[in-house]
Amino acid sequence: MEEILLAGSPKQQGLTVLDVDPSKQSLGQTTLLDIYGHQFTKVGTGITTIQDVEGHGRVMSFPGSTYFETPMTEDISMSIGNFEVRSEFYLAGISTMTVWATGDYVSAGNIVGGVMQCPNLSGGSQYFVTDSAGNFVRCYFTPAAPGWNDFSMVWDSTTKIMKIINNNNPLATQQYTIPNGFGNGTKLSIGGSYPRGTGGNTMIGYLSRLRIIKK
Repeated sequence: MEEILLAGSPKQQGLTVLDVDPSKQSLGQTTLLDIYGHQFTKVGTGITTIQDVEGHGRVMSFPGSTYFETPMTEDISMSIGNFEVRSEFYLAGISTMTVWATGDYVSAGNIVGGVMQCPNLSGGSQYFVTDSAGNFVRCYFTPAAPGWNDFSMVWDSTTKIMKIINNNNPLATQQYTIPNGFGNGTKLSIGGSYPRGTGGNTMIGYLSRLRIIKK
């Protein structure tokens, strides 16, 4: 694992525990890999492909009907400690889409405590945070824009403050208090919300990179 200092993020070093980086994969691959070995399973029948996009390098394309998931393990757990999740992506539609999720409040009978990044090009973009009892906070952030986005979610477990940083415009940083914290979830999904499955909010667009950095 590597110690890093992320541009546009708070000036703190961290330890990367998950790094999904399509630039390290082979052109045409249909699976998603983490360089630290977390195994992702594809869910859905849509075609996902590692491809090159002019001016932006190698990415994983998502068709809107498929996502990837990996079991929640202690090293990537977000229920304790301080961490940052940095996501770099492109959205091809204006509806709400999930970039990644560890949990979701689908309905009163289907609550998985965790956090979900669900941008919407038409506004209302948010990190949706919930605990297993259904207490939730909508952490709105500067709406994702058409084109390439780069966001960091930074969590401080002592102050229970979550900072949302638009790394393309750090002056737009927003912060929220999450009094109940959030659940651990049972999986990490990318390109969709595993509690919802392929029927809701799956991503149409490209993933350039996703990292979890423990502080």
